[in-house]
Amino acid sequence: KGLGAPTNLAADLLGRRPDIVAARLRAEAASARVTAAKAEYYPNIDLAASGMLLALTPGDLSLSALRELLRLDRDGSRQLSPAARDIALAWWQEHGEYAAERGWLWQQYAKATSRPQWAEITLALADGDLTTAGDLLDRSGERLPRYDRINAATRLDDVRLAQSDAFATSQEQPADDPLYQQLGEALLAHADELGGGSSVRHEAGSLRERQQAARWHLSISPRLTLDLAGGHITRRNDNPAVIGVTPDESYGSARLVWRHRDGETRLTAESRHSFDTYNPLQIEHEQQIDARLSFALAVAARQPATESTALRVAGMKDIERLGLRYRPTERDQIYLEHRWQQYATQTGTEVGNGQVWQFEAAHALRREPRSLEASVFSSHQQFGRRQTGDIFDARLDPLRPAGLAAADLGNDFFLPQNFRYHGIRLSTDTRFARDYTRAWRPYATVARTWHSNLGAGYDLAAGIAGSVFGADHLSGTWKLAKGGANTVGLVREIGLTYRIHY
Repeated sequence: KGLGAPTNLAADLLGRRPDIVAARLRAEAASARVTAAKAEYYPNIDLAASGMLLALTPGDLSLSALRELLRLDRDGSRQLSPAARDIALAWWQEHGEYAAERGWLWQQYAKATSRPQWAEITLALADGDLTTAGDLLDRSGERLPRYDRINAATRLDDVRLAQSDAFATSQEQPADDPLYQQLGEALLAHADELGGGSSVRHEAGSLRERQQAARWHLSISPRLTLDLAGGHITRRNDNPAVIGVTPDESYGSARLVWRHRDGETRLTAESRHSFDTYNPLQIEHEQQIDARLSFALAVAARQPATESTALRVAGMKDIERLGLRYRPTERDQIYLEHRWQQYATQTGTEVGNGQVWQFEAAHALRREPRSLEASVFSSHQQFGRRQTGDIFDARLDPLRPAGLAAADLGNDFFLPQNFRYHGIRLSTDTRFARDYTRAWRPYATVARTWHSNLGAGYDLAAGIAGSVFGADHLSGTWKLAKGGANTVGLVREIGLTYRIHY
């Protein structure tokens, strides 16, 4: 029994086969001597082999291998070695299982005189525990991992410390691309910017639009920024049977953004002149409830409307929006939004109302560049027409398509039919279309869509972004879509944006 004999040994004893019993006992004794010799001369061979297995399979670590490591590492007192504890801790951290990592820390290090600070700072940043992160930064700043040290300083709004640490470390690691990404973000996050862009959009059988815009970003403080923008949209009508005049549009806007510890508040005021002059106004607020849950609220008046060609040229809408975002893990997120909308022409004539339900679920297959994210999305848009019937206004007569009587310029001319729109999407590195990157990085997205009225469609986009001189950002994007939520025909678009930080 002490040698670990097979469970069917009792059967051999009952069967009175002493020769078989003796042979098995000799084999078990020999196996036990070999195991003991291996443990005496190679005490860490199983630990090293299991650790190498984990290290050589990044991104797809095996839980069974981890369990085998912990099983082999236990001694008679059933205690794990420090190396085994750290490998297990790193496994939880790699998979973003911070709740399990916290439980592991409590279990394995509760009676220890110290806990690994690299694990504590990661947990504090993941949970948004800025008090703990600040305390660790003050007590052990130089001993913390460089990436976490810079992230902690950035989250605590200690911009100078984040910039100094990133710059000092980059001198020691000149080939560290992630570090240079951090340095660029730390230096440029609170820098002033000046830039602009140009794009061309063509919807088959409808409008051609060319847009030029300029933007000035002012960093008033680490928590307060101001954006001033202006632009002009030139329109050309390809099909007079769809709409009459398509006037050009010009606009100017100012946006004030206040970043606070648990969210962000934005106030935007604009002046637009298209079919008529109107002044959009919007206030938005995003609030982080905990590490996984956040919500967004928005109230807007006289916003540009794009639900149809007529609304795009001569319409506007009031919006009330409520959104909820939940992140069950570091790689997954679920977003649900509901919007209430009131439509009118730019001359003030009421058109109708609408409600939009929108759902999206995304999973990050890979988070580092090149990132890869898969998502599914669905929306249901419902419109209500005015009960008074004809909304004819003499000021709207120039919009009347060729061959359409003035009396027919009513609700259906402005508002589309109710529809459902859903699809699946795969995207990579799309954040670099707007975020700074020192290296040139391509990005792309492909989606298969279904529209309840128009049938199957698709949405493709590709581009490249990078730095030309160092403190700047240039991106070019090409798009092709068919059967979109607010379009009927094939839509082509190409755009170029540039900004310089100073």
